[in-house]
Amino acid sequence: MRFLDLLLFALGGLRRQKVRTFLTVLGVAVGATSLAFSLSLGVGLRRVITNEFHARPGFWDVNVSTGPMRPTDDPPADAVAVPDGVNAERGARLKAALDRRARQMMPARPATPLTPAVLAEVAALPDVDAVRTYRQAQGVMRLGERSQSALFVAMRCDRPDFERLVVAGRAPREGEEREVVVPEMLLYDLGRRTDDELAAALGESLTVELGGSRLDRPQSLLASLGSGFAGSLDARQGLLLLKLLAELPRLIERSSLTELEKAELRKLLASPEAPAKPGRYPSVDTFRIVGVYRAPTPAEQKNGLWYLNQGAVFANASGGDRVVRQLHGLDDGRFDHAEVKVRPGGDLPAVVAAIEACGFTVNSSLRWYDNARREVTSIAVGLNVFSWISLIVAAIGITNTLVTNVVERTREIGILKALGASRRQILALFLLEGSVIGTVGGAVGLALARLAAGPADGFVRAEIQRQMRGESMISASIFEFPPWLCLATFGSAAVVTTLAAVYPARRASRIEPIDALKSG
Repeated sequence: MRFLDLLLFALGGLRRQKVRTFLTVLGVAVGATSLAFSLSLGVGLRRVITNEFHARPGFWDVNVSTGPMRPTDDPPADAVAVPDGVNAERGARLKAALDRRARQMMPARPATPLTPAVLAEVAALPDVDAVRTYRQAQGVMRLGERSQSALFVAMRCDRPDFERLVVAGRAPREGEEREVVVPEMLLYDLGRRTDDELAAALGESLTVELGGSRLDRPQSLLASLGSGFAGSLDARQGLLLLKLLAELPRLIERSSLTELEKAELRKLLASPEAPAKPGRYPSVDTFRIVGVYRAPTPAEQKNGLWYLNQGAVFANASGGDRVVRQLHGLDDGRFDHAEVKVRPGGDLPAVVAAIEACGFTVNSSLRWYDNARREVTSIAVGLNVFSWISLIVAAIGITNTLVTNVVERTREIGILKALGASRRQILALFLLEGSVIGTVGGAVGLALARLAAGPADGFVRAEIQRQMRGESMISASIFEFPPWLCLATFGSAAVVTTLAAVYPARRASRIEPIDALKSG
């Protein structure tokens, strides 16, 4: 019997049971639709995440800082030894805690420095476009009689992202002159609140005091007393609190404390024996305000302007480096921070891995990107599992349909065998019936999935857009149907249904002609 004859017999057998065949094909189509739909959604969401992340300029920025200080050696065995009589579970916890405490007390090797030589090696990595260095420190900004704590950053400011946010004046330019651009909220806190006062601040001198501020002790005192006023002291208020601190030793002697308590307090208030290193704490310099900038919008932050949302005072690198280097002792030209620009479309994971291998601390969007893709992949896998369950349910229906066909067509099978049909040909006949059901169901399911993807795409896009807070999506569609997905859906339906037909086909092939004719 030729293959064409077997195919015609299979089609004829399915045609004689139209309702049963239709319902079975429909079950396969539903399972194939579910599989194609979930695969398409998973592929599309991963592509959307890639497009949305890669299109943001800030995605290709890698922020590098000096690595953490680590102990020079492992703690001694006796420092982490757990005494006898402690159960294993508690002993493990104690040993881990003792190890952490011992490492904190041990000498640590210096953090890996960001030297010009190392930064040159980073700049030579494949796909690295540029390396920008900057230095920063927390300090007190003084304008007239007012002062406010803020972050101070020394870096090149002659760049478009600064220019877009400047609302008055201009960005600092590189040169010998010390220039800064300040956030408008800092000026507001320093008493420059109206438009005229903001404009008048341009050209004024801003005193930058990094580390060892005279207001540190008064602010700590207010904070310990529960005051929320500590962040906005003026010079007069700071002097008053300093006088109070100076009076504390005399007030202690008149108090009702015991002599032992008085002695302990005198030790706490005593001046340190070794004076602070001259010229380092504090580090003070004066800068001219040349510009005022606004805070970036959420969309601008995602486009690489996140660091401008820190409320920091930005100085030109040529003028601001000295005051930060004096504070941190970076006289050898080392940097504490660098910004690595990776070529868009380049191998960002390889660049990040290479920088981390040098011992530096790296902060980039890669971790958020990997987390987002991992979450989407997990969701897609879960959806695919449910889709396969739908196909398996459909396969059970196919098995039931073909078993019923075998029972009803026992006489027909006997006649075919009497006419010379072999057991293998009977087996192939019923496997063909299962394959036909799977092929037709897979094709119908794939078509239904593509039709349903249209309205579903609009719904999902609208939901994602709603959560993007005014940003526009770059991706034009959510659902994707690459060629491999269509083949996978079509092939999965055909393979599952063919396997479901194995048991009925084997049962049919074992029917003896005499028994089949007698039963008819």
